[in-house]
Amino acid sequence: MSKATRAICVGTADRFPSRRPRRVRVANTSLVVLNGESGVSGPWYAYASVCPHRGAPLDDALVIGSILVCPWHGSEFDLRAGNYIQGPSTCPLRVFKVSKRRKRIFVNLEHDGDPDG
Repeated sequence: MSKATRAICVGTADRFPSRRPRRVRVANTSLVVLNGESGVSGPWYAYASVCPHRGAPLDDALVIGSILVCPWHGSEFDLRAGNYIQGPSTCPLRVFKVSKRRKRIFVNLEHDGDPDG
């Protein structure tokens, strides 16, 4: 089955302070949106709100550049692609494409009929 993509507005850029992850709920999906730099120019990241290892809340995670560090067990993930860098997690982090149009931030959600995706 082919996947469809839809961009959903999660708010204006000023809603997301620099370097401070913020949890949002979009189309029944809980995710975290992060403005990765000072100002509103980005880069912008959106990713699953819980760690794939043991479900730690990732809006509490430490972010260093494009690397996210899980607050519970220290798993590290690359926010650009979701790859895990070091465990204990051996699963990638689900990430979403983000775009900025004018002052609004959009997250692209792919779905293929799966109620979780």
